[in-house]
Amino acid sequence: FLLTMMTLLSTVVPSQAGAAGIGFGALLVMSVAGIWGPVAAFTPVGLGAAPGAVLAGRGQAVAVPLVAAVVLGAAMVAAAVWVFERQEL
Repeated sequence: FLLTMMTLLSTVVPSQAGAAGIGFGALLVMSVAGIWGPVAAFTPVGLGAAPGAVLAGRGQAVAVPLVAAVVLGAAMVAAAVWVFERQEL
């Protein structure tokens, strides 16, 4: 998910430092947003705590965050391709 987000940002933002800064900011926002239950349950943010929950023996529903990550990732790749095709090299 983060890789596709950075791919999209790299095509939209002309500066490498700008894309990296926005990506880092998005990572921080996602880390803080993961504390709130509904965000973690329905977005890819919820996948961050899944390995720890499995190792601790607690069950965690990962189907919805996983599907959301795949759908959002595919949408971001499609948007990155669309933007890149329209850019003048």
